[in-house]
Order: sequence, then structure tokens, then C-alpha cells
Amino acid sequence: MKADRFWSLWVLVLGGLVIAAGLAFAFVVPRFFPGIQDVFHDSFGAGTLAESLGKNDRRHVDWLYGVLGGVMVGWGVMLAALAYRTLTEDSEWIWNTMLTSVVSWYVVDSWISLSYGVVPNILVNTAILLLAVVPVVMRRRRSISVRP
Repeated sequence: MKADRFWSLWVLVLGGLVIAAGLAFAFVVPRFFPGIQDVFHDSFGAGTLAESLGKNDRRHVDWLYGVLGGVMVGWGVMLAALAYRTLTEDSEWIWNTMLTSVVSWYVVDSWISLSYGVVPNILVNTAILLLAVVPVVMRRRRSISVRP
């Protein structure tokens, strides 16, 4: 039971990190650290984002970062809420929901990133996938070994 609590807290923290990253993408990166966008922009050609886009195009990219940030906040809230729920209720559907959510996001996001050649995003996605899947795998492993 103590191990289950550890993994629940792990996912709760992961949800908080996704929320923080979403808020950063929405409000901080475009205004204060636009150079971070160049890490991903480099996959599309030479030059910085600011050098290769006009003012309206740049505003469009900043808007997309805001929308992306909002989606990340919502996803992080869902992960954190489900993880919090596992602290008081041991329901397999909660863990299955988290796993399904993370894997479906990973497949779609990474496929799009691969088709556009945006390797840095695939690397970030893979790190998040591992952080999210490890608790589910470890919890299932423990529950299988505990069964009579």
C-alpha cells in the first residue's frame, strides 16, 4: 500500500509539472524567453523564429503557444486530480484512464513531430511518457505479485 501511495504522489507531482509547463508556454515563453521557441524552430530551417517570421506570423506562433499551454494545463489538472483520487480510492479505471490519456497523446504528438522532423519534441515527449508510464507499470507489477 505504501508503494501505491508513492506512485500516486509521483503522478500528482507530474500533473503539477505539466500544469507549470503549460502556464510557462502560455504566459512566460512568448513574452520573456522567445528564444526557447528556436529549439523547435531549428527543425524547420536555419535562422531564429524572429528572423524568419513577420510580425503577424510571430503573433500566430505566440497564440499557438498560448493554446498549447492551455491544453497542457487542462491535461495536468486531469492527471493530478486522478492521481489525487488514487490516494483514497484504489480503482483500476483511474490508472487505465491515465495510461490511455498519456499513450494516446504520445502517439499523436510524436507522430506529428516525426512527420515534421521536430526531434527535440519527440525527446521531450518520450521523457514525459516514461515519467507517466513507470508508475502504472510498477503498480501493476506489484498488484500481480500480491495476488494469491
